Amino acid sequence: MKARNRSIRQVALINIAANILLVVFKMLAGLLSNSVAIILGAINNLSDALSSIITLIGAKLSERKPDRKHPFGYGRIEYLVTFLVAGIVLYAGINSMQEAIARIITPESTTYDFTSLLIVSVSIVAKMVLGTFTIKRGKRLGADALVGSGIESRYDAVVSAATLASAGVYLAGGISLDGWVGAIISLLIIKAGFDILREAVSKTLGERAEAQLSQAVRTTINQIDGVHGAYDLALYDHGPGAIDGCVHVEVDDTMTAAHMDAISRRIRKEVYEKQHVHLLAVGIYSTNTQSSKASEIRTGIADIIAQFPHVHDLHGFYLNEETETVSFDVVIGFDDKDRYATFNEICRQAAQKYPHYEFNATLDVDATD
Repeated sequence: MKARNRSIRQVALINIAANILLVVFKMLAGLLSNSVAIILGAINNLSDALSSIITLIGAKLSERKPDRKHPFGYGRIEYLVTFLVAGIVLYAGINSMQEAIARIITPESTTYDFTSLLIVSVSIVAKMVLGTFTIKRGKRLGADALVGSGIESRYDAVVSAATLASAGVYLAGGISLDGWVGAIISLLIIKAGFDILREAVSKTLGERAEAQLSQAVRTTINQIDGVHGAYDLALYDHGPGAIDGCVHVEVDDTMTAAHMDAISRRIRKEVYEKQHVHLLAVGIYSTNTQSSKASEIRTGIADIIAQFPHVHDLHGFYLNEETETVSFDVVIGFDDKDRYATFNEICRQAAQKYPHYEFNATLDVDATD
C-alpha cells in the first residue's frame, strides 16, 4: 500500500508541475490575444492542478492505520476525494460557461499572434501525453482520482485543439468563434465532472466485485482438498487494495470439527496470499455422503428450479433424515422481475412434491460472478 501511494504521489506531482506551467503560459497567451477560449483553458488547467493536490492529500490520509472507530482502515477516503475532484471540475465548467456566454452576447476582437498560437499548439501535445500517462498509471494503481485527472487532461487537449481551429478560422476569414468555442469547452468540462462524479458515487455505494477476482478466489478455494464447492462469496471494497470478504464451502457431513477448522484456516491463508483478499469468515455447508434419499430429493429440487431461467445456482443442500428437514439455498439473478415471488414458488412446489418434509430454504444474494 505504501508503494502504491508513493507512486500516486509521484504521478500527482508531475501533473501539478505540468499544469502550473500550462496555466502560466496559456494565461499569458490568452491575455496577449484577448481570447476567452485560451483564458478558460488556463483556468481549466488550474482546476487540474487543484485536483492533483487533492489527490495527494487523499493518498496521504488513506495511509492511516485502522483504529477502533474505523476497523477496516481509511482507504475509502480516496473515493471521497474523487467527489472533491468532480466538484472542482464542475465548478470550473460552470464558471467557464458563464464567461463564454458573456463573450457570445458581447463579442470582443481577438488578436492572435505566433507566440500565443505556439503556446496553444504545445499545450495540445503536452496535455494528450500527460492525460494518457496519468490514465494508464491510475488504472494500474487502482486510483480513480488519477484516472479522472487523466480524462480531464485529454479533454483539455481536445479543447485546445478546438481553440486552435477557431483561431485559424478567425485568421482566415475574420469570423470570431471564440465565445462559441468557449461554450463547447465548458460543456466538455461539465460532462467530465459529471462522469467523475458518477464513478465516485458508484464506488461509494459499493459495486459488484470484478468477475476475474471473484472467479480467482473461487478457483483457489475449490482446489483445496475436502472442499466440494465455494458459494455465497461476498467481497467488500474498503478502498483500493483493501478487500475483505466471506464465503461458504461444502464439505462431507462425516468431517470432524478439527478438520473443518484446518480447512477454514487454509482457505483464508491461501486466498490472502494469492488474491490479497482477507476472508473474515468461512462458513460450512454439510453435504450428505450416506443417503440415497438425499440424492433423490436434490435431483427433484433441481428439476423444479430448472423451470425458472433466472435461477443461477442450487447449493447448500442437506437432508436431515432424523428431523425430516431439507435445507438448501438458491441464487436468483437480479434480472428476475420478482425474485421473492420466484423463490416462494420454488418453495411451494418443493413442499408439494415432498409433503412429508419440512423445508428450510434461503434466497441468496447474487453478489459475485
